[in-house]
Amino acid sequence: MFRDENLVLPEEIKDIFYLKLVKNLKKSRDKYEKSETASKKSEVFLESIFDTLIEYINEVGKLSQEQFDELYLKRKKEVEELETKTRQKILKQQMDDNKISMEDIGAMSLFPDMANSLFEGKSTKLDKELSPDVFGRLFMLEMTSKFELFSYVSHISTSLTSLTKLESLLKRRFNNDFNWATAVSILALQENLVKKKLLDLEYGEDEIKDLLNNKGKHFPNLIELLSEEIKNKENREVGLDFFKSSGLREIRNRLEHEGFKYSVTSSDVEDLLKDLEKFESELFQDDN
Repeated sequence: MFRDENLVLPEEIKDIFYLKLVKNLKKSRDKYEKSETASKKSEVFLESIFDTLIEYINEVGKLSQEQFDELYLKRKKEVEELETKTRQKILKQQMDDNKISMEDIGAMSLFPDMANSLFEGKSTKLDKELSPDVFGRLFMLEMTSKFELFSYVSHISTSLTSLTKLESLLKRRFNNDFNWATAVSILALQENLVKKKLLDLEYGEDEIKDLLNNKGKHFPNLIELLSEEIKNKENREVGLDFFKSSGLREIRNRLEHEGFKYSVTSSDVEDLLKDLEKFESELFQDDN
């Protein structure tokens, strides 16, 4: 609960309450560890949360209207920047996967300008004015949502612990990140897809080993064999020349044998993944 990986928020999250909560939880870690009973540990943890909540409410309450307006505009800008960045990333991914049309993009582009005018018209349908009582209820629900989001972030963080450890090692030893590991995995997956397809075509494992021992343990040799087997047993041609090319062979050799010398960007990973999807689709045509 109080491990470092559970007390780290993504750098994009700048919410005041969450930042305070993580800070206070870190401060309480020693006290939590030294508590001898589950009851005491629970008390330490909950005290950190409620102390943070009280501190947060008191600080917001002490702000002048001018200070609050300045804080609100700052937070609004941070959220808008994150929302824009996220929306662009999602949009790019959907376009790459052909899951969004140009009409959808046109509609989305109108959202910001249309939202304000639409809300002004809809707001007249509120059953009652936004009185302090209504604001109080909304605040209680908002705080509940904050705890929910914090719990979710903590859950995701815990789920990604193994990936975090791997990326930490890559950074520490190779000054690289998870893109590097993903690229290596994609290249390894390509080779395993070829072997799996050969087995599906009833080409024996021992035959694959003999081929690699006799012709050399090189990926293009497997590709050449697979092309012949698909032509003979499925009566179709496959355009796998790219995967026999010297360019891809050079990339594979670099990452597999001297990968620690090279960096891999997210763009490189996206290109490799597109190639992998095309590759898989061409091999297992009947399954698509």
